[in-house]
Amino acid sequence: MLRTQSVCIAWLCLMSLVVAAELPSPIIELRLGTTLKNTGTRGGQGKLIKYVPHEGATFGPGIRGMGMDFTASSRGGGSDNTKAGSGIVLDGNGLGRLDQITLSVWFKPIGRNGPARLLWLGPCWDLYVAGNRVGFKIRHKGRDVHPHIQAKDPSAIEGKWNFIAVTLDRNTGRGACYHALKDGDLRLVTSWENVPAFDNGEANLEIGNLGGIRPFKGYLDSVRIFDRVLSMEEIRKVIQSDRRPEPGLKDYVRNVPQRSGLFEFGDVCLSSRSKHKNSIETIRAFRPNRLLWCYTADKAFTEACRQAGIQTFQCAINSIPGKPFSKEMRGAAQVLDFDGKPVVAPWMVAFNKKNPWYWGCNNRPPFMDISVARAKKCIDAGADMIQFDDWYLVVSAAGWSASCFCPECMAAFPKDLKEHVPAEELAKLGIDHLETFNYRQYLVEKHGIRNAEEYKAKKRSLPTTKYFEAFQRRSVRAFFKELRKRINAYAGRVVPMSLNSSFAYPDQRHNFMPDLVDFLQGETWHMGLIDLAIAAKAGEGLGKWQVFVPKPLDVNEMRMAVAAAYALGQIMLVPWDMYMGSDETGVRPRYYGTVEEYGNLYHFVRDNPQLFNGCESPAMVGLIVNLDHYDKNRVADVCQRLLDAQVPFAFVPVGHAFYDASLTPERLRPFRMIITLNPKEQFEADDWTALEAVADDVPVLRDDQATPKDLESLSPFEVWGPKGVYIVPRVKRDAAHRTLICHVLNRTGIGGAEGLRSVSFLVRRKAFLGKALKSVRWHTPNRAAMDLEYEAFPNGIQVIMPRLPIWGIAELTFE
Repeated sequence: MLRTQSVCIAWLCLMSLVVAAELPSPIIELRLGTTLKNTGTRGGQGKLIKYVPHEGATFGPGIRGMGMDFTASSRGGGSDNTKAGSGIVLDGNGLGRLDQITLSVWFKPIGRNGPARLLWLGPCWDLYVAGNRVGFKIRHKGRDVHPHIQAKDPSAIEGKWNFIAVTLDRNTGRGACYHALKDGDLRLVTSWENVPAFDNGEANLEIGNLGGIRPFKGYLDSVRIFDRVLSMEEIRKVIQSDRRPEPGLKDYVRNVPQRSGLFEFGDVCLSSRSKHKNSIETIRAFRPNRLLWCYTADKAFTEACRQAGIQTFQCAINSIPGKPFSKEMRGAAQVLDFDGKPVVAPWMVAFNKKNPWYWGCNNRPPFMDISVARAKKCIDAGADMIQFDDWYLVVSAAGWSASCFCPECMAAFPKDLKEHVPAEELAKLGIDHLETFNYRQYLVEKHGIRNAEEYKAKKRSLPTTKYFEAFQRRSVRAFFKELRKRINAYAGRVVPMSLNSSFAYPDQRHNFMPDLVDFLQGETWHMGLIDLAIAAKAGEGLGKWQVFVPKPLDVNEMRMAVAAAYALGQIMLVPWDMYMGSDETGVRPRYYGTVEEYGNLYHFVRDNPQLFNGCESPAMVGLIVNLDHYDKNRVADVCQRLLDAQVPFAFVPVGHAFYDASLTPERLRPFRMIITLNPKEQFEADDWTALEAVADDVPVLRDDQATPKDLESLSPFEVWGPKGVYIVPRVKRDAAHRTLICHVLNRTGIGGAEGLRSVSFLVRRKAFLGKALKSVRWHTPNRAAMDLEYEAFPNGIQVIMPRLPIWGIAELTFE
């Protein structure tokens, strides 16, 4: 995949170089990607002047990558002389003494601009926009001269990217004005004869204003000035160098990392936490092909499941050092609080009050021995994979019991401090001799802590807590590295492992282990589309599978969640034998969903593998999700906006706290737009450099800069129906495959069991996988597939769905 991306990027760069080689070098060139640097032959650095506070221009979306955003101006142009907006000022450097000029600029006017300056060289010439017209004037013998442009010619389209070029030969008086839209052809607006010579003069070039009184309101990009008259064909090449070739929807699938082959998108997974009398009967009823998270290491049961259709069997181990191991071994494996007492998780208090389920410490050798012994038993029973339940271990215990202070943790903490904390920081904490350092003793002597309750009360305020917690996370990582090494050695193969966790909390403080395991399989309380999308996209962005383990509270909500999980390219476990929670008052009843409630959804998946397997998510927008500075509300807001706009997107995770997730230009450049959620100071220098490196080719916008119109312009689909219908496209990487799979999710709550009626969606031409649409096949649970009617429009085709239940799949095949 990366090689294909690199080849495509290299080809685009080569084509840009070829175009550039055929053109004369501009003397002024401001690409406006992330700097005001003039890369023309006369060079120099532009300066941004803010004429009014809070009205300054900033870097924003450009014609290809980044440009300048002048929308903060209080007005566009005008006739009064009050200051407004801002402008970019550049050393004129002899511009007023040229015999020939070609001026060109891309601009997108917002609102009324009349008149507003695009390019202004005071004593010589002036390029401006006034309403829907572009104007050009020169100064001749100190007076304004306006070469004629027909008033009826609408050369500027509001809200769209316009290209304007003006040529003028000072000696012959010949000139011309050209115009193009972003996706249109270049046209000659007018040509001139006998234009008088503009005056000589030395002055600065001002872009986007005239001394602060004629501000442009909108967006500007790619300002160029040539010292010769370019031909129409040469101007076309200028335009072509600024346009980014528009990839097809299939090309955007390369923006998403490929995942391991542990699962297929059309897999159905069921968990039988223990061996029930009706486990085999349930397998035959729901027809899963994988059984996950089973605590029964029984070879006969494993074989019975395989005979019932199970291809992959997963056993489970957990954090409790319990039976059948000896009391002494269990005691030597337990977490100990500040008082040296073993602890019980709050949700396990009611499990067995007579014989409590004491928590295990990953830093104690007996716990490792117990975990390995359990894993060996699973392997011997025929397990293909292993799930580790309650994997947080000492990190979890630290949260609800302020642990662990066992001898092994006290011995390991000083070693971690020596490796990860500078000596000067330790000295400020009063930690001088690490070879004899004991954290518990330090807390007693330094902070007067006498017992576990006092430690719980003061823990958050202690300056050493952040170091202790970081050590605990690193110790859990070290435990799993060693555990997996031992398990693989025993099995003679790599044994895939999952953790009961969810990418719903993808930040590295919470999820600091995904690089060390094969997938996550964790409880899911929230079934909203955004909740599921965050988890699905975070896993996808890290190249990991997310198996959702539901806690169903409502059948219809659960059914919508199953549909959403599969549409988003992850897996929702069959809601059967589900843990529903417990506390000190008791254990809640387990949940056993029935085939009547959910069977048709899972049968739909199993019966239509061609609609799922190999079909991956294209992504036009890359959402930079900072795992070290995670803002859940902002992430959720942008996800909702992208889903509402029907724009396919991907998470691009970045973080370094516990594992490395770096940004690279190669990873970023294929997107059509990149959205960031964090300020520059919250990124590592190399990651921010990668973002800046692609800004000439891809708009890198803050979440508040990505306007609804920007997102709408990217969308390959438009829904003609009520809000709450979402199109989730999926395609195969195979270049020869011309089928577009569109999952249609109905989350309107309208229509009941029969679903919505007379809903349709437009597939824009940018989503086409071939020259023309050949057929549309409609698939829904419990119904036979049928051909759909569709209607051709100038910008795409309308697919008409006669009935939309909570989930349907439109299979579009192109010629």
